[in-house]
Amino acid sequence: MESTLYPYQLRAVDHAASIVAAEPDSKILMVSPTGTGKTYVMLALWQRLAQSGRQVSILAPGPDVMGQIRAKGRSLGVVANVVTPATVQTRPDIWLVDEAHHLLAPTWEKAIGSLPYIGFTATPYRGSLAETERFLALFKHRYDIITLADAVSQGYRAATQLETVPLVDDDTISISRSEEHTSELQSRFGISYAVFCLKKK
Repeated sequence: MESTLYPYQLRAVDHAASIVAAEPDSKILMVSPTGTGKTYVMLALWQRLAQSGRQVSILAPGPDVMGQIRAKGRSLGVVANVVTPATVQTRPDIWLVDEAHHLLAPTWEKAIGSLPYIGFTATPYRGSLAETERFLALFKHRYDIITLADAVSQGYRAATQLETVPLVDDDTISISRSEEHTSELQSRFGISYAVFCLKKK
């Protein structure tokens, strides 16, 4: 499947594989923004390591993501072993960890054990500086697959577009069963949808 990768993705696979070859017990963090193909890198790395004789498993955060990874792998001819922390039965030589920012959770620590791992995430930070430092300390190596700015400028990803709308309430926009009437939003503000954040009293 490596022939389907973009150059930056193939470089990431090469980099991680070279570290694993030199340091079989190493722990690596692979960082890349949402929408830049971390799953493709992970599946290609799984295939590369498996072909080298390593027993490799992918740890996913839940059944939905597990199913998505398996389906994407099958579409590329890669039948990877993908499990969740709740479904681990046997441990591999090395883990590939999707959504690696969950690694601080006790269930994930238990699933991983003392085995080496390569973590993938778009968010290499936690809710506080102390927790972020604790998370980053789990890894010996960090590799940024691509930055958001580079992904956009090189045409690999569309730029994120955000729009703000005026604060609306039920005197301005009629809301029924927690849903806004989009026809009124369209006529009043020129938009077809909105996201309402409700603050609990």
